[in-house]
Amino acid sequence: EGARAVTIPGDVVRISFPRRDFKYKAGQYLFVCVPEVSLWEWHPFSLSSAPGSDDVVMHLRVLGDWTHALHAHVTNACAKP
Repeated sequence: EGARAVTIPGDVVRISFPRRDFKYKAGQYLFVCVPEVSLWEWHPFSLSSAPGSDDVVMHLRVLGDWTHALHAHVTNACAKP
């Protein structure tokens, strides 16, 4: 099972994936690349889940071109049957 992305109210994309052996501390961040949006762009986002959670979660607010394109991509992907 891999990463999951959904849009939520307020122009936010929620990305999550199973923690498994991934270890992190509060306040850390990940660089995210979504090839369907931009093959060569990586963007840093803070983790919004607690370090002991079963899933690693990020909430990405639509603020610029890349996050707008990500929101549109996730919206379109979720609309497909």
